[in-house]
Amino acid sequence: RLDPILDLQVGRGEGADDLQPIPFDVEYNLEIIRATEVWANDVNGTGVVVANIDTGVRGTHQALRGSYKDDEHSWFDPVTGSTAPVDDNTHGTMCMGLVAGSLEIGVAFGAQWIACKGLDTEGLGYQEALLSCGQWILCPTLPDGSKPDCAKAPHVVSNSWNSVEAGTTWFNPVIDTWVAGGIIPVWSAGNYGERGCASLGSQAPNTGVIAVGSTNEDDRISWFSSLGPGPFDADTIKPDIAAPGEAIRSAHSQQDNTYGRGSGTSFAAPHVAGVIALLLSMNPNLR
Repeated sequence: RLDPILDLQVGRGEGADDLQPIPFDVEYNLEIIRATEVWANDVNGTGVVVANIDTGVRGTHQALRGSYKDDEHSWFDPVTGSTAPVDDNTHGTMCMGLVAGSLEIGVAFGAQWIACKGLDTEGLGYQEALLSCGQWILCPTLPDGSKPDCAKAPHVVSNSWNSVEAGTTWFNPVIDTWVAGGIIPVWSAGNYGERGCASLGSQAPNTGVIAVGSTNEDDRISWFSSLGPGPFDADTIKPDIAAPGEAIRSAHSQQDNTYGRGSGTSFAAPHVAGVIALLLSMNPNLR
């Protein structure tokens, strides 16, 4: 089994252990992408289902429990076999909070979320689990793997992980099938910017995904954000877009009312997934 090192460097810049009480004000990341202007027009992602593959989600967190889709096909865990949303790392909770969290942390707080735990407590994943999650996203099952129902697939899936070896293609058939099924994949570009050009993570170069780089409060590219071109085609422009990814506040999995900060393209990608949810809530026919 391949052991991919994943894009979970939340400690670069700010620490994820910066726990806070209930958030007070909308922070720069949501202002800079103008999400607040969209909310003012009564657009918040209602009617859209979002998903992620990550370390899990603390489903009882006060910013996330209200937006959990909460039916029999909304959670899958091929890593530990849990039957309800949990997160033993916090990365997945922070990422989902930025997509669909309430209390002024999520871009599309009116959307519903589902999730697959494909990464373990150390943030590591194996092909077997990640491929199982990929299949589940396309056709969600009950937590025990039974009764697949493709009609319950999400509209968009956010991924903040990459294989350790750039240019690997083992997950490409999953991505291609998602796209063919009308699911929009979003991917973090990777945190390897110090390596210079062609430092993208493994899945970000795929032309079927929207690869997301990271920016800071000054709207400049983060020093750690991976750069293109991709390893397969030097003419392909990657990343496709950039979003805030430095000192980002979101839900933390330690308790139901704790929040933390993190930096990385891991936190940039969920912003784009959230924006897609806003767009789809206005026009469900977008692809």
